[in-house]
Order: sequence, then structure tokens, then C-alpha cells
Amino acid sequence: MLYLDWRNNQKIRFSWQLLLFNHSNKVRMKPVFGLQTAFIFWVTS
Repeated sequence: MLYLDWRNNQKIRFSWQLLLFNHSNKVRMKPVFGLQTAFIFWVTS
């Protein structure tokens, strides 16, 4: 599904990840953020 347009939507997904990260970070701190950040860097690398 998403894999077909993954390369085209890479920047859009990256922006969405940042928005979700910032929103969740304001709500509460979670150790999962470390994994999310690592995943984001892996996707954009």
C-alpha cells in the first residue's frame, strides 16, 4: 500500500512524523521517542 509511494511521500511522512513527535512531546515524555527519532533518521538517511 504505502510502499508504492514511499519514496514520493518520504518528505511528507517526515514532516508528519515531526508534527506527531512535537505534539506528543508536549503532552508527555516517553522513552518511545528515542525509537521514533532513530527511525526518522534511518528513513531520511
